[in-house]
Formats: sequence, C-alpha cells, structure tokens
Amino acid sequence: MSNRTDAQAGIDAQIAKQGVADSISPTNQANETLQPILNGALMIDEFNDIMNTYAALGYTQKQGSSTIPLVISGLIGTGNEDLTPPDSPQPLTGGDYKGFEKITGFVEIEASGSLTISNSEIIVGQGGDYYSTHAWLDVSCNTNQNNIGFIFGIERGNQLIFSQRPTGMRGSNGQDRTNISGGGFLNGLESGDKISVWVASENTASITVYDCNLGINLRKKN
Repeated sequence: MSNRTDAQAGIDAQIAKQGVADSISPTNQANETLQPILNGALMIDEFNDIMNTYAALGYTQKQGSSTIPLVISGLIGTGNEDLTPPDSPQPLTGGDYKGFEKITGFVEIEASGSLTISNSEIIVGQGGDYYSTHAWLDVSCNTNQNNIGFIFGIERGNQLIFSQRPTGMRGSNGQDRTNISGGGFLNGLESGDKISVWVASENTASITVYDCNLGINLRKKN
C-alpha cells in the first residue's frame, strides 16, 4: 500500500469515528493520520533526491572554432588481449594497475544534487547505490589489430577500487573512429568516493578520444 493510500485510510477512519465518545485522541490521530502523511512526505523527498542526483563527464572535440581531440599518449602495452583489471584495493600511488592508466582530460558536462565533478572525477556526496545511465567513447588507435579496454576506478581514502568487468574492443587504426559503449551498477558507493575512468592497451599505443559521455545516477540512498 502506498503512503498516500495509508494516509487516506487513516483520514477515513478518523472521520468514521466522529461523534463516538473518546474515539479520536491525540495519540490515535497522530498514529493513524499524521504519521502516514509524514511518511509520504519523506518518501517524496527521497524520490526527488534520487531523481535530481546525476552527473556526466566526458569530452567534446569541437571547441569553439577548433577541433581538438583528446590524445592519451604512450600507453604501455600489457601484452595480453584480455586486459584483466587490477586486483582491489590498490594504493593511490605505486600499485599494480595491470597497465591501466587514469584518463585526466575529461571535463564536466552536467552535475546535479550531491554529485560534483572535478579533475576528471565524479565526486560522491551521498552514499548509496548508483548506476551508469550511459557510457560511450568515440575513439581510434594508432596501432593496428590492438585491443583496448576501459574500467571504473573508485578512489576511497588512500586506496583505489577497480571495476572487474572492462568494456573493450579491437581499436581501429589511424583516424578510423570506433564507438565503445557499456554500462553497469556502482553499488555501495560512499560519501567522498571519487569515480574516474581508466584505460589499458594490449600493445603500446596512443589512443585518441574524439567524443565521450559518461553519466551516473543515484538509484538508492544509504
């Protein structure tokens, strides 16, 4: 039963008792009518928080009158097409990142509610479960027959936690652009977490990002 239905039932019950001696007291009026109304108001507030907590970062090569793609230079090849993500957790510096490098050229597209964006990271203000509404990159690679992969990195305190399911593909050579897309859940995020995107390459290469858009939304508050 919804809070609205609960509240209406409580009101109807109170109306039915009108005129009956000692049937309407401050206690049962609070329990049967006012508390369901309050619960409904709280549910609406939480719904509004969820609907208005979102963020998107990425890159757009069209900047004013110029066309400037984002180039990630000198990725050291892992030598393995699987591009296995790092074990978690890892230290912020000096960890075994399995050839993955953080992308630092992304900028804010939009942010609302308790999510903010700074230094190519989405910063979590409200702990809870999140999901990626959209995640795509338009990229090319300067090395032919090369596999590239992308994962999330979550900075929490002095540690890094990595997603274990890379989104990858065989990169196109030269200026041949290819779209890479994915998505997923980001459960158990905590206030202060910083979400970033990391990339790895099977072979030593440079990756060109022409356009990119990564968005996350709040699904459930802690």
